[in-house]
Amino acid sequence: LPYLASHFDSSETIRDPIDQCMLHYFSKICDQFPSAVTLHDFQLSASRRPKILVQTAGHVSGAVKFYKPDTFAELSDKKFYPVCHHPVWGGWMALRGVAIFPGVTADLARPEPVSCLSDSEAVDMLTLYNEC
Repeated sequence: LPYLASHFDSSETIRDPIDQCMLHYFSKICDQFPSAVTLHDFQLSASRRPKILVQTAGHVSGAVKFYKPDTFAELSDKKFYPVCHHPVWGGWMALRGVAIFPGVTADLARPEPVSCLSDSEAVDMLTLYNEC
């Protein structure tokens, strides 16, 4: 709400406030680090494919567990979308983008994402997400 209050007046039509807010705050990264590249979950390449798969990036970073329907036999015949699950916030969070710093290297451990759901809970989560 602070972003909306400071950037829009009541006569202005707000098209997509979340995306506009993300663009605004991610631009501050580039202001501080001019070589940085920011990519958002809503940006598409010329071939209409996502520029970044943020759920996959979240899983690889160890921040969330990425549950894919084809991992579970009982969902193999379903056309379900995958779902990320955070060990603290569950599914009530969003991965919206990444910042890439060219030339910066780090020797970081690649932690395995925390899997705090049983298989039946993961199947339930995927089903509820896709059918409700």
